Amino acid sequence: MNGMKISRLIVQTLVVVAIAISFVLSFLILTNNSRYQMQPKTDVAEKKSSKQNVVQKEELYSPSQIIWNDGTDQRLVYNNKHNVVKSVQKDMSTWKFGKVSVLSKNNTEKYKKFVNSKDSLQLFYPLQMSVSYYGDLLKQDNLSKEDKYMFNRVLFHFDHKDKNIYLGNDRNHTVYKLSVNSGSSEEIVKLLKNTDISLKINLVVRDKTVSVDYVDHVVMNTYSYLVTKQEDNNYVSNLLGSNNISTRQSGDTSTYSANSYQRLVSDSKKNQLTYYDYSKDDLPKSKTEMLNNGYKLINKINSPLSNAKLAYVDWKNRVLVYREYVEGFPTFKKSDIGAVKVSFQDSGTIAQFSNKVIQVPIPSDQKPVTLKNTAEIIEDLKNGGYTIDKIEDIDLGYEWTIDKDNSDVVDLSPSYFIRIGNKWSTLSELVGVSDRIGGS
Repeated sequence: MNGMKISRLIVQTLVVVAIAISFVLSFLILTNNSRYQMQPKTDVAEKKSSKQNVVQKEELYSPSQIIWNDGTDQRLVYNNKHNVVKSVQKDMSTWKFGKVSVLSKNNTEKYKKFVNSKDSLQLFYPLQMSVSYYGDLLKQDNLSKEDKYMFNRVLFHFDHKDKNIYLGNDRNHTVYKLSVNSGSSEEIVKLLKNTDISLKINLVVRDKTVSVDYVDHVVMNTYSYLVTKQEDNNYVSNLLGSNNISTRQSGDTSTYSANSYQRLVSDSKKNQLTYYDYSKDDLPKSKTEMLNNGYKLINKINSPLSNAKLAYVDWKNRVLVYREYVEGFPTFKKSDIGAVKVSFQDSGTIAQFSNKVIQVPIPSDQKPVTLKNTAEIIEDLKNGGYTIDKIEDIDLGYEWTIDKDNSDVVDLSPSYFIRIGNKWSTLSELVGVSDRIGGS
């Protein structure tokens, strides 16, 4: 009998424990906001990414825009489910290229016809690169000596009779022809016909630039992402090594020094770090060397950047700005550094970057946003006192804002960004007017 009582007591005790565990689990599930349920997965991703975050050169220096002229309209296109840029570059890496020749030089009228070519695909790069560097990206050794031809726009027709691709230089309105001995664009056409984003545009040729004007009102989604914050010691070991590191604290700022030539300054309030390397005072001798040095530094920082690519170049002042891209559009923060800003100066190299990077998309309860067209944006700027000659660039992108309820989440809101005086601002910041239809 005593044995039965003991067994019954054990069973009753186990039942009570099971019920208690059930209540605790139920409470945790009910009190956990479903919006953040994906967060535990990022811990694994972070552990994996902290080991090796190698960015490929062809991805870092890939086109920022794909423009398709279907014979009727020009459209900026993007595919959410398939990386069109990567597929195009992969296809082109199998082509066999021939010689480069000049079609037209410093001719604005011919350049207008070139950028508006019907039945064509254009790849727009935010940097001027040489044909030899392009060959390096596409792994085409036979182009290694073609370093005198500079361009930022690649165009090819979907006419089977024209086997060439054409290279355009927006700054001097020059067009080159690069012969193709073998290659097919059939797979690329299939991808273009299944794009998720297709925005009607006009390409307007201006002095030293070609502007993308959005013809219709633009409907874009709002996204939310989990962000990861890297600790200072990760950057210290990557950039300064692990031996003889001295640390000095002053308010929100920590300064780490390896020697008199290298130091890392971390601002915890701004979540921004600045790396100074004065060990080499020789400037990059060419644009190619500058791009390669920027690429090496990005990988030395070893930050788990998501879809990062070069977004802006200032060759004169030797500045490279890299941004993270979402759905084919650049992300902007309150600061002007982007994801990483690299400056090559007489005294050495300076790299500024954020220790917060976007990682995992999460469900967003926000509705799509309808933005004005480019003509309306320009009219608002004129009414606010800005003349056309003061506007350096207008670009669509996503504004990065920390979520009010969770600092580990950023909301990416679509917006126009206007560059004036080499600084990017929203329309609201410049003239106090919303760029959305119906206001904010």
